[in-house]
Amino acid sequence: MGGHSRSLNGSDYSSNNTAGSRKSLQLVEDPGRSHAAGTELETVLSVAGMTCASCVNGIEQHISGVGGVGSIKVDLMTAQAIVRHREPAASVKVVRTAIEAMGYEVEVLTSKPVGSEAAPAGDGGIAES
Repeated sequence: MGGHSRSLNGSDYSSNNTAGSRKSLQLVEDPGRSHAAGTELETVLSVAGMTCASCVNGIEQHISGVGGVGSIKVDLMTAQAIVRHREPAASVKVVRTAIEAMGYEVEVLTSKPVGSEAAPAGDGGIAES
């Protein structure tokens, strides 16, 4: 008898049950999914270099596809993006880097756990390189 896997609540579980051995259950994390145990953050970013609605739509579509991102709203007039995301799957650095990879200049204005007061964040405590 070999092992088998199944998905339960968005996580993969695999079990091995061989003759004469105990049955074990092991959680296999999927880094692309957000998990309830992660901290949900709301991060406000300054995004320089956007010139039109296509820029806004492109950023929203690209960042919405990042695992751990719950929502993103980009405003062309204020040149800001508000992102709700879960750490560790989608850290402030991951979100920032994904937008920078599209050719925009990004600065973290604030990052706070959802439901708390705003706290300034020079990248959520992540050192610049």
